[in-house]
Amino acid sequence: MSRTGLALLAAIVAILACPVDGVAQNGTTPGQVLTYSTIRSIGVEWDISGDANHNARVSVQYRVQGTPAWSAALPLVRVDYNGFNGLAGSVLFLDPDTTYEVKLDLLDPDGGAASRTVMVATRPLPALPTSGRTLHVVPGAGGGDGSAANPFKGIAAAQAVAQAGDTFLVHAGSYSGRTAFTKPGIDRNYLVWKGAGDGEALFVDGIDVSGSHVWLEGLTVRNLPYALMSKNCPTDVVLSRNVFINNHYSIYLQQGGSYWYIADNSITGDTPAATGSFSGEGIEMNQPFSACGSNGHTVAHNRITNVADGMSYPGTNVDIYGNDIFDTADDGIELDEGGANVRVWGNRIHNANHNGIAFQPQQGAPWYIIRNQIVINSESPFKFRTTDRFVLLHNTIVGWGKMICCNDDHLLRSFSRNNLWISANGGQMWWFPVGGDWRTDLDYDGFDWGSASAPFTYAGVSFPNLLGLAGVGLEKKGLRIDKNACFQTFNVPGNSPTTIPPQFMSLKAGCNAIDAGALLPNINDGFLGSAPDLGAYEFGQPLPVYGPRAVGDPPPPPPPPAPALKVYRAGAPITLDGLLGEWSGSDAASFSGSSSSASAALLWDDTNLYVAFQVNDTRLNATQTARDAGTLYLDDSIEIYLDTGNDRASAMQPDDYQLLVNLNNAQGDLRGTGTGKDAAWNAVWQSVVRLQGTLNNDGDTDSGYTVEIAIPWAQLGVTPTSGMVLGLDLAVDDSDPTSPTTYETFDWAGLAPNPYAQPSLWKQVQLVGTPPPLADTTPPSVAITVPSSGATVSGTVTVTANASDNVGVLGVQLRLDGAPLGAEDTTTPYTVAWNTTSALNGVHTLTAVARDGAGNTATSAPVVVTVGNADVTPPTVAITSPTSSPTFTTNTSSMALGGTASDNVGVTQVTWMNSRGGNGTATGTTSWTASGIGLQMGTNMLTVQARDAAGNTATDMLTVTRTDTAPPTVTISAPTSGPTFTTSTSSLTLAGTASDNVGVTQVTWMNSLGGNGTATGTTSWTAGVALQTGANVLTVQARDAAGNTATATLTVTLTDTFAFADDPLAAQSTMVKAVHILELRAAIDSVRVARGLTAFAWTDPTLTPGSTTARAVHVTELRSALNQAYQAAGQALPTYTDAPAGAAAIKATHLNEVRTAVRAL
Repeated sequence: MSRTGLALLAAIVAILACPVDGVAQNGTTPGQVLTYSTIRSIGVEWDISGDANHNARVSVQYRVQGTPAWSAALPLVRVDYNGFNGLAGSVLFLDPDTTYEVKLDLLDPDGGAASRTVMVATRPLPALPTSGRTLHVVPGAGGGDGSAANPFKGIAAAQAVAQAGDTFLVHAGSYSGRTAFTKPGIDRNYLVWKGAGDGEALFVDGIDVSGSHVWLEGLTVRNLPYALMSKNCPTDVVLSRNVFINNHYSIYLQQGGSYWYIADNSITGDTPAATGSFSGEGIEMNQPFSACGSNGHTVAHNRITNVADGMSYPGTNVDIYGNDIFDTADDGIELDEGGANVRVWGNRIHNANHNGIAFQPQQGAPWYIIRNQIVINSESPFKFRTTDRFVLLHNTIVGWGKMICCNDDHLLRSFSRNNLWISANGGQMWWFPVGGDWRTDLDYDGFDWGSASAPFTYAGVSFPNLLGLAGVGLEKKGLRIDKNACFQTFNVPGNSPTTIPPQFMSLKAGCNAIDAGALLPNINDGFLGSAPDLGAYEFGQPLPVYGPRAVGDPPPPPPPPAPALKVYRAGAPITLDGLLGEWSGSDAASFSGSSSSASAALLWDDTNLYVAFQVNDTRLNATQTARDAGTLYLDDSIEIYLDTGNDRASAMQPDDYQLLVNLNNAQGDLRGTGTGKDAAWNAVWQSVVRLQGTLNNDGDTDSGYTVEIAIPWAQLGVTPTSGMVLGLDLAVDDSDPTSPTTYETFDWAGLAPNPYAQPSLWKQVQLVGTPPPLADTTPPSVAITVPSSGATVSGTVTVTANASDNVGVLGVQLRLDGAPLGAEDTTTPYTVAWNTTSALNGVHTLTAVARDGAGNTATSAPVVVTVGNADVTPPTVAITSPTSSPTFTTNTSSMALGGTASDNVGVTQVTWMNSRGGNGTATGTTSWTASGIGLQMGTNMLTVQARDAAGNTATDMLTVTRTDTAPPTVTISAPTSGPTFTTSTSSLTLAGTASDNVGVTQVTWMNSLGGNGTATGTTSWTAGVALQTGANVLTVQARDAAGNTATATLTVTLTDTFAFADDPLAAQSTMVKAVHILELRAAIDSVRVARGLTAFAWTDPTLTPGSTTARAVHVTELRSALNQAYQAAGQALPTYTDAPAGAAAIKATHLNEVRTAVRAL
């Protein structure tokens, strides 16, 4: 591979792994590697931990087990999605049934590296058994022996005796009843049911397949809801060249399965495209609805039409290629629910009513979409709903109107190269409402947007062309093409329902998409010309086969390896003198052994193929002088191996040649025979050897030698043409008789120490019809013309530079203070629009750096300008402490704030203000603190304001809620400050004080013997309390606004307060007096008031001793008033003796009973 190719490959490794944005965050710890395969592909998933910045990468090389030469593949794709953190990807276009070594090299710039080499075998291409029985079956209900004369009657009769390796020829007729193929074959030995070729073998009621390793070929199913279904997850089932007509679901893996080979079938469903229906599939793999999944399938070269989706619901590790899908009601290929390493290549999709390929959702990554021709004239070529990383390469994508449905910006999750995006009617290409991220890498794509004025939108900004898109880092090598000038056929006559006819949108000579692509190892190896072409077809290569292949067609071979070296056309015949000045600019192949190294180059003209060697060798030795000496290779010598037909045979054929020259300029040559070598073949060719040292004198130290060779094409039977590819290996034989290693041979293809005569392992070189580029050491000249040095600038200024070069200027990068100012401009005049408001006011330096094609650069003289913009940009300010959230809760009375502020010029002051009162100035500006901010109970809105010198301000706010958790205090000071008090008075006035950090809202009291109330006052309070005889525990409670409380207690003992005269009254001796009635009235009124009642309205409220007559009503009222007090206290009423009937009937016992009852209450 040339130095350019190696550099580009390294770039692709970095890009696919992750475009690095910013400083890496952490390193990578590698985990387990999972591998799997299909017939043509190998899939890898490498689990990792860490790499939060997604810049780990894994390069991939592969080779057939036991062969020496490694080939490069696309690197693994960095995936962080749906629970998988790692790198995954595929090696494609491999040989079936072949064991490969796959070398994986992981590197994270932030730390972490590992290498793994895994052995993975591709699956075999299904093959019919060669040694089993061939039996016959016809419709029927039993009987027969399977012979041609007496075939089995019905499938059931045949299955009864079937065994692995049998082939049943299914003869024409109608096979009734739903047929269940339950009998399995074994691995690599199928049980085959194959149409006999004598007419339609129609399975009237459909087919169920539950047996593994079953092969169904040439059968027909018509007019059913479900034509063929899987049962019980069978594996390795082959469906080949069957016909499905007017079924709703043709091939439906209802109960899943694995590693099915579904190829060359013809499917015409019952769902016309015009219906737009979502129901009715051509091939439904049914991954999400099957308990065992639907993985490992190959779905190839089927013809599918008149269905909703051509195919749908793949699992993991599925290959879909070569299919011809057209006139579908929904989507061409619906990849919904697909897992990692779903690969879709080389399909033709047109006239899908909705979308060509749908992602809804993508469950694993990556997916590969390669070399498909997608032509949609209704909705759009792609539908993105839920996606992650996918690889989009070499597709020809044609739309009418929108190019992407639903989530256009999901394309920014892809690695996209060498695609052609064509709007048939002239319209928008891409509309991205948001920008990309670490997954985004779109470049080297071609576009035709017709007359659209804003074909691209990125992050909400529209661009009229690719230059604007390149300014945001996309499609820097993108290309505008003209569909009318580029395609051999482009027949898209109108939008839906206009039918798009089948066609190949291949390129025609003169199209600027030819040789405009990027080199993609394992994808476009073997391209013609100087670089790969854009789109699905390589100009000059045979067109692919879409749909069923002709019977006997072999699978397409993998593409040949990419040429490893360009052989330029010599500007004039090379003079053979051992001096290599004429070889300047030619591609060089470098290789080395343990003690010597070599580089070699090739040139050509119409007469000769020229080869030059420069070998570094400190001991020059050669003894042979005769032509074709049998041991020439044991001297210091060089060898050339040529495969002029590039047929890469395993052994040298008559078009394969070996030429050898030793340091005595003794020549040797031979050609292949197919089974060996023909040493008698002698060609006439020229060689010159020039030594840098002395021959056969190991006492000195030599430098090496050069060899120049001219091989006439006529001697090889070749007429050279530009673009011709040759197989080539170059070797050096190193003889050092006096050193520990007396002999060593090493070669460019890396075959040593194995035999070199293996053309299939040689490298490829390609003849290029242009002279090698001249070595250019002259730098460009460049100068900034606008603005002039010393100018004062403001607003947006166009910075302009002039540049020139002896060959040509490739681009000019304008710089501001040493940093890039915009993207490099590749067209004259070299300008960039500089928004000076993005720079600080003051002095700045502008320079321009010009580069030419040889990599020479020049920097202009500096232009010093002064930026003087009115500052209208407000600062930014953020509160970060005690929280960066918008709310905060505390119980403290003051607090501190902290945070940051910034400004395009500078922050001059940061202040604060509390909505509840208070303000101040913070300490610091870009990092500031404000302490001692007083808080009020409840909500405090704290506003921080940053100010710059121009008076621009910005604010940030924090809502602080101050909560009160401190209880008040309360004390009783009267009638005593002690804990107990004794009184004989039934009412008492309490008094005291209360306090709180915020404020006392209420003071209440409660008596343990009954009664409660609210005191008068708060911080100084009083309360009147009614007492009951005995111990009254009086509790006073103070409460604040937050509900916090505090209590104080006083135990007051009320002694007997009722001292009655003549106590007790003696029956028949003590005269009832007015004082006896009055004393009881006072006592009862006291207990009534204590129970919340009013004083009683007494008859004869004034009893005058000696004049007022005592009456029975006086006693009755005493009883009634006391009973009401009992009821208010919730106690049972007293029991009284008979009621007095008059004054004379008032007895001592009546009054004694009342006295007792009063005292009891």
